[in-house]
This record gives sequence, structure tokens and C-alpha cells, in this order.
Amino acid sequence: MFKRVHERVWAFDAEWVPDSRAGRLVYDLPESMEPAKVMEEMWRCAGATEEEPRPYLKTVLCRIVSIAMVGRVRLQLSSLPAPGAGEMEESDLVHRFLEGVGKSQPQLVGYNSGMADLRILVQRGIGAGVSVPAPLCTRWPSSAAYLASCHNRAPTWRICGWPERSAASSPTTNWML
Repeated sequence: MFKRVHERVWAFDAEWVPDSRAGRLVYDLPESMEPAKVMEEMWRCAGATEEEPRPYLKTVLCRIVSIAMVGRVRLQLSSLPAPGAGEMEESDLVHRFLEGVGKSQPQLVGYNSGMADLRILVQRGIGAGVSVPAPLCTRWPSSAAYLASCHNRAPTWRICGWPERSAASSPTTNWML
């Protein structure tokens, strides 16, 4: 439930697929192994059964292939990559989306976005060495008093208001999604 709706709202969804490169690295598989075989091994390691041959893979084993977004200020459907533009490098895709979020500072909404889409965007961005200028990413203070007040290892990075922290809120995570 929303407590308030910001002027700028982005409803978004990220789509990802198993990443054979990540599978090779995590499971120490040979570079010569075909991507389809790598994915079979990834699913096997994730607990594949006859009833469920393709179980959910953790986001660290997947790569982002597209992001769709509808904005509230100007009702417009946006997509990365743009329709008809062909494939886009994952690092460029993640960078452009996060940079747009940083510049616009929208309220982000989506189905399971806080537990899945935002996590994979941040994970894959870090893994790809994506650098996004402020105000998207700022470092929280790391004083001993602040760290001692955090519960459940609250994140020390603030990404475009995610998790949002204000003087009125506690230092624990407030997802707003």
C-alpha cells in the first residue's frame, strides 16, 4: 500500500534469463561447454527434478535482457533496448536505466520489484563495473554509532532513494515498493 504517490512514478519490469557466463564462473565449467549444457548444469545444481526441470535460478546467475517502464508525469511506454534496435549490451542497459532513475528520482513501482528487479539491477551493475554519477548513488555515514544502530545489516549504500532514509525514519530498510 502506498502512503503517498510522488509526482514522478515509474512502473517498470526487468526481464532476465540464465547467464551461461555466470554459470561457467560459479560452477567452474569449461569455456568449451555449450551454453545449453551450462544452463542444464545450472538448473541441476538449483535442484531440477522431473516435475520441475527448470527451477528458479538466483539472480546472480542471470543477466538482464530488457527493461520496460511506464512513467506517470508523461504517460509514455519506454523500453530498453528500444523496439527494433536489436540487442543491447547488459552493462549499457543497466547503466541507462539507473542513470535515468538517478536523474528523474521517480517513485519506482512494480510487481516484486524490491525483492527481484532492483536487486538484479544493482548486482549486475556492480558486476559490470557500471558507474553512475550522483545523485543516484551516495555513501551513507559509516560511523560506529550508525552501524551499531542498524538492524539486520542495513545496506550502507543509498541508491536513488532505495532504501529511502529520512530523519523521521529508522535506519532500517524502508523499501517503498
